Amino acid sequence: MASSIKVTINDAGPTLLAAGVGNVTVASPYGFFIGGLDVSVENGFPVPAGVIFSVQIGPGATEELYGISASGDVDVRMLKTAAV
Repeated sequence: MASSIKVTINDAGPTLLAAGVGNVTVASPYGFFIGGLDVSVENGFPVPAGVIFSVQIGPGATEELYGISASGDVDVRMLKTAAV
C-alpha cells in the first residue's frame, strides 16, 4: 500500500513527516533537514533542494521522521509504502 501526501514544514520547529513501518521517499524543490523529534538545522540530515531521498523507518510503529527548514515554509512531497 502506498500513500502520497504534501507536508509544509518551516523553521518554527520540527514537523512530523512520517511514522510507523515502511519506506518513505521525500522530495522538495527547496533544501531542508530530517531527523528525530529534536531535529534542527544543526543536527539534522540535510536533504538538498531538488533531491529525492528515500529512508526506511521501523521496525516499530512508534518510529517517527521529522523535518525542519532553515527559513520559511517548505513544501515536502512524500510517498510512503507500508511493509507487507
